Amino acid sequence: MKRGASLAVITAIALTVLSIFLISAQSFSNDDKIPRISKIFPNNKDSTNGSDFKIRYTEDNMKRVMITFDGVSFNKTGCPSGRNVECIIPINISEYNGELIKYFFTVEDEAGNKGYSKKKEVFVDTKRPNITSFDLDTQNQKVRITVGFEEDNLKIVEYMDNSDSRSRWKRLCNHDENGFCFKRVTFRGNAPDITVRVTDDAGNFDILRRGSTSDAGLVSVSGEIGSAVV
Repeated sequence: MKRGASLAVITAIALTVLSIFLISAQSFSNDDKIPRISKIFPNNKDSTNGSDFKIRYTEDNMKRVMITFDGVSFNKTGCPSGRNVECIIPINISEYNGELIKYFFTVEDEAGNKGYSKKKEVFVDTKRPNITSFDLDTQNQKVRITVGFEEDNLKIVEYMDNSDSRSRWKRLCNHDENGFCFKRVTFRGNAPDITVRVTDDAGNFDILRRGSTSDAGLVSVSGEIGSAVV
């Protein structure tokens, strides 16, 4: 290829790249559309431990999402662009445990346009339930499960039969009798191997497992949701 022809090709490529850049820049500069927020979570008056702050929005050129409460804002970058997409912002709010807080979301695009959600008020609960006792009374292939626990905002108490190859969580109760929950169920295997889980309205939980060797098989795997920090 002759030198003149090569120069012409290089010039054409450079002009094409420049045109693409200018078109992209113009599209951002002409973006005056406010990001649209369609839903935020948790809902008004719900309990939260900070793990379930979530927003649903529509924005083609996303820059960042912010959540604000108590005069403090937390930024989240990397949320996707698109239509009716969602972004989760887990926050450590343990210092507000037991309090009501008001929060709102802000969505900002690359052109600097901002959309704001309405404010919602939620109750902060970061303290997990406490299982105080767990007893099994076995008769043949049936076992009476009795669970004692401490929790003011109970959502559900569940159990799982670990000897069942298709084991899954099943409801034991969703209300307590003076701090206790009990039920007679059928188990598989030669001896009961049962795990129980107590969950509160905010999603915090405590789990205990009792194996087939009585107290020697009692294993605590208690946990808490909502420890992630922005």
